[in-house]
Amino acid sequence: VSSLDAAATSEACALIRLRNVDGFLAHGCRPQAAETAFVLLEGADTDRISIIGNDLSEVATVVQQAGDSVSGALFEQGNRR
Repeated sequence: VSSLDAAATSEACALIRLRNVDGFLAHGCRPQAAETAFVLLEGADTDRISIIGNDLSEVATVVQQAGDSVSGALFEQGNRR
């Protein structure tokens, strides 16, 4: 996902929800103000998730990981907070 400029609804669990995804890149995104997470990671098969070079200064939580997601699946670098 590149250059995403969007907002989550108040009912959403996250702006982007990834379940059992192997290989994902978010780059150049600028999510609008939200009480929800930018990305929600779910599933034991979730792996190779990269969040690089985004403006995340408006979101309350950048990444939320569900209990069954793999802790080493996420790579995050160069994001504005």
